[in-house]
Amino acid sequence: MLTKIGNWPRAAKRTLMYGSDLLAIPVAFWSAAVVKADGWVVPDRRMVVLFAAAIIAALATFQWAGLYRLVVRFVVPRAGLNIILGVAVSAIAVAIVDRLLPGPYTPISVLATYLVFAVAL
Repeated sequence: MLTKIGNWPRAAKRTLMYGSDLLAIPVAFWSAAVVKADGWVVPDRRMVVLFAAAIIAALATFQWAGLYRLVVRFVVPRAGLNIILGVAVSAIAVAIVDRLLPGPYTPISVLATYLVFAVAL
C-alpha cells in the first residue's frame, strides 16, 4: 500500500496529510479531556469550538512551517521541531479561545496533555 501512496500525485498526498491532521488534532484534544476526567467525555459545543481553534492554529502553523511541503520519506529533525511548534501554537490558541468563551475554563493540565498527545500522534 505504501508503494501505491508513493505513486500518488503530490496534491493527493498533501490532502492525505491534511486529512490525517484534521482527524488527529481533535482526537488528541478529546483524549486529553478523557484522561483528565478519568472517564468518557461527550464533546459539547464549547469543546467543538476548541477543536476548531486547535485545528485552524495547527494547520496554519504546519503550513507556515513547511510541513506539508516536506518529502515524507526524508523527514529531518527540523520537521520534529516544526511539529512541536505547530502543536504548541495550537495549544496556546485553544487556551486563548477557551478564556474568551463564557463558562468554566478548560484546565491547563488538559492543554498540556493535548500538547503531548498531539506531538505523539
